[in-house]
Amino acid sequence: MRKKILAAGIALAGLVVVSAGICLLACKPKATPDPALHAALDPAFRSQDVLSPFTVSRLELPWKTGWLIEFQPAEAAKQNHGRKEVLLLPLVIAGHRAAAGSPGADWIEIRSVNLDEDVVRVRADVERIRRFIAEEQKLETLSDSVDFEVIPWKPDASGNQEMAKQYLARGEILNEKNLDAKALALFEKALALVPDNPDVHYCIGRTSLKLGDHARAMEHLESAIRIDPNNFKVYPLLAAFHIDSNRPEAAIPLLQTFERIHSAGQLSSDPYYKWALLRTAYCFWNLNQPVKAKAYATECIQLDPREPYAHYLMGRICGMLNDRRGMAVSFKNFAALESNDGHQWRMAGHAFVDLKDYASAIRAFRQSYTLGERDVGIFMGLGHCYYVTGQFFDAKHATIEGLKRYPGNADLEKNFRAIHWNIVKKRLKPKAPPTPIELAKG
Repeated sequence: MRKKILAAGIALAGLVVVSAGICLLACKPKATPDPALHAALDPAFRSQDVLSPFTVSRLELPWKTGWLIEFQPAEAAKQNHGRKEVLLLPLVIAGHRAAAGSPGADWIEIRSVNLDEDVVRVRADVERIRRFIAEEQKLETLSDSVDFEVIPWKPDASGNQEMAKQYLARGEILNEKNLDAKALALFEKALALVPDNPDVHYCIGRTSLKLGDHARAMEHLESAIRIDPNNFKVYPLLAAFHIDSNRPEAAIPLLQTFERIHSAGQLSSDPYYKWALLRTAYCFWNLNQPVKAKAYATECIQLDPREPYAHYLMGRICGMLNDRRGMAVSFKNFAALESNDGHQWRMAGHAFVDLKDYASAIRAFRQSYTLGERDVGIFMGLGHCYYVTGQFFDAKHATIEGLKRYPGNADLEKNFRAIHWNIVKKRLKPKAPPTPIELAKG
């Protein structure tokens, strides 16, 4: 009798589990695009400076209905879109529209993307939003009541090879944002899935170099070559490392190996080919072989005309070749592509000074400062450019800012005396506040 009761209990428990599973599947919300609501929200979002493309879907459950609003922010907007307080704005706008035009919605969820490319979500009941709009609730109360979550990125592939590809692609995105430690963690996950993949070893080696772990970098770069001796992209990377470490003689055989593989052709489809060309050009430029350097930089520009560093490097190479016209064109092209590298902008500023293009030099030095560079050359360069163009108060301001950071610097003090003497001699009076060194955003 006990056995029969036990068997019946197990059967009943199994039926409950199966029924619950069927119920959950049936109750899974189905997202349905809502073009009417999108049209209603679009002007409101634009007027409130949300200004990012978005989609709207209606989610239906047997007992509740909700809206899912997903933003696709531009890179510059991701810093804001990753913050809870910023996402409260579209949440309230949507809640206001829900109250006015679609009273059937029970909750609203906003999803966006932050700088780390993770999904960020806020969710609140429409009733809570209505109470805030009716001024029955403070903003702090609404903020405390909403659900806020950062959903870390995860691969959505099934096989090891596909998952590894996604880890590599994601890691590359983080590398470009200089989030190298996070990128390295993803490359290591890819390595666990495909331990004999030379590209994974290359990515770990390259990222370890950026992080200053040279021993680990060498281990993985050597593994990449051992697995695939024709892994062309490793050789320029190692050559550049040796040049930067004052071992130019060690770079030469590595570059010769790359040239041999390069001459065989059929490399341009590799996503890392562009960087191999740039590193090779960089190495030959440092080895005082500008003709070879120019050939590789030219090929890179043909492959990707919108790569700022290629134009910057071409400008430096043309300078070595005394090709002032090519130098001017290359640095103009660089400046038009809005590089995020403050050091390159500073060096471009000095190049523009050499070319006597003072307007471009001023912008380059200011852009370098805006991107975080604080080298004394920025203040010297700005002061000089403003001085030779007769903008003495801007020259004085830039020099004073430099002296605040480098007190007692003899060159800055000499420039300050010359600028101040001209102001006194010409009996000049300021007509407006000095031009800020930092460029205004936007």
